[in-house]
Amino acid sequence: MKKYSILLEELIELVDEKYVFISNQNIKWNLNLAKVKAQIIYCNSDRYCFQLFQNLLSSLGDIHTNIKYKDLSELIPNINCLWENSNLIVVDSLNKYGKDILYGSIKKINNKDIQSIILKYQKKYSGYSLAVIKSLIIQDIRTNKMVENDVIKLDIEKNNQHIEFNTNYIAQSDIIAQIKKMPSLNNLPIVDKYINTKTKYIKLFSFFSKDIDDFICSIVEENIIIDVRNNPGGYIDNAIKILSSMVTRNIILENINVYNGCDLRKIEIIMNGKRIINNKRIIVLCNENTMSCAEYLFVNVLSNFDNVTIVGKTTAGVSGQAKTYNISDKATLSLTVKKYLDRYLNEIKDGIIPDHIIENDYDEEMNIIDNQLDYCVSLCKKGD
Repeated sequence: MKKYSILLEELIELVDEKYVFISNQNIKWNLNLAKVKAQIIYCNSDRYCFQLFQNLLSSLGDIHTNIKYKDLSELIPNINCLWENSNLIVVDSLNKYGKDILYGSIKKINNKDIQSIILKYQKKYSGYSLAVIKSLIIQDIRTNKMVENDVIKLDIEKNNQHIEFNTNYIAQSDIIAQIKKMPSLNNLPIVDKYINTKTKYIKLFSFFSKDIDDFICSIVEENIIIDVRNNPGGYIDNAIKILSSMVTRNIILENINVYNGCDLRKIEIIMNGKRIINNKRIIVLCNENTMSCAEYLFVNVLSNFDNVTIVGKTTAGVSGQAKTYNISDKATLSLTVKKYLDRYLNEIKDGIIPDHIIENDYDEEMNIIDNQLDYCVSLCKKGD
């Protein structure tokens, strides 16, 4: 249909104007674009159209760059899960399911074992980190991309028993309606609590807010545990602003440059005099889902200070900053507009390794035992 060809031209124009190409991405893009142009003339549905677009964007090997298609009337699988090390665990969802599968470990999806699924995704998304591969698997489970014969069939192990579970479905509109009814805990992407009189814990969910530094400046406790686990990053300038309030000396990251497709600039953190980390014990918690400026700026910069300790697991190795564009009333396009390059102008894809690598665990009821946070608290106590 002609309207899909027009949408494709809009997509091409945005990518050509906004996307930051490096290495041989341009070659891959042009090769796959020719295939999509040949297929788009046979397209007869929105879903098929946007799936073609996503396949095209996936050839860039860039997790920030993707297309999201939303049909609020569409039914999607009612299943929620998360990764804990190599285990894919069933967790609670807005629409409840039986306790017999809750916190069980998914061993197979549609009769395919989890390890073979991971290997298939690693081949399809060559160059992506394992953390990103795992997040894509969950994303595809939640968005109907793993449906076979109108169902997702799960083999779940719990308490040494195997349970076969076929997902039921819920409309996207119902999920959005339920989320809107949920109270907001905080206008800022922050949760904070006291561990004891000398130690404060803060959780930073992202770096999309401009006001985080004002909150951190108000902390008077001598020990601060800053949790950036599962933090996807956000705006580079916001991360720089926060760090400028924290550092006790200027920092220039010699091996990390920000490239926007035209200009290359070094990352400089110029202290603004607030010196939040001065005379404090700072512990930063990170994991394999700490991404982008949360890892390459926040964790990386703070690791330069003797009174800062990094705890958790190696970060994701996902670089860059994206911007979102509407390409229709049913789809949004995210494009990488900035990338982190090393001194040899190669994209940085290695995660940040913590000073102390700590694994989390589960109890008999499959509740998470936060060994990582417990270890941070023990480090604070040693300094008392």
